[in-house]
Amino acid sequence: MIQVFITDLRDPSQANTLLDTLEASLEGLKINFDFSDTNQPFPCGHTILRTEGDDIHTEKLLYILNKSGVACSPLEERVCY
Repeated sequence: MIQVFITDLRDPSQANTLLDTLEASLEGLKINFDFSDTNQPFPCGHTILRTEGDDIHTEKLLYILNKSGVACSPLEERVCY
């Protein structure tokens, strides 16, 4: 199963710290961040968070990110100008 989220994260060093936390808390998942679309304000400008694994605990993932001050939501189709 693959699940994709958008975040307002803009700092790669914070992403590395969060990646360590997420991987320790959500064992068995492949997790990565993509910083390729951060030129506009959130949510149109965002960082992609991809998760892949058999059992993705979305609520736990969102809790960890929100507790760290990162806005995060499942990726939805949006029209941004």
